Amino acid sequence: MKSKPDQPPVCPVCNRTDMVIPIAYGFPGEELFEKSEKGLVKLG
Repeated sequence: MKSKPDQPPVCPVCNRTDMVIPIAYGFPGEELFEKSEKGLVKLG
């Protein structure tokens, strides 16, 4: 289930929106590494 741009992402398993983080693909820069360390994104 894909969410609309103005709405938070929705978990396809439990339909929650408060525990969903973005997945970043590709080679991350320093900013993405820092966000990953803080748990704000998942590197995939």
